[in-house]
Amino acid sequence: MTKTRLALLGELWKIQAHPAFRTVDIVTNWGSPKASDDQVRNHIAGCLRFIASRGGQ
Repeated sequence: MTKTRLALLGELWKIQAHPAFRTVDIVTNWGSPKASDDQVRNHIAGCLRFIASRGGQ
């Protein structure tokens, strides 16, 4: 696994701890080598947009 992918997954773990994702696994599928780094970045961006749309909650 590349350093880039490890850093991206680290960011996903931080987002996973947010209350908005408490009951949803947002990390497992994106750890797969089938997902590109760009796809993981897009997933992170989508998760952050979701959090922002809820006013950070």
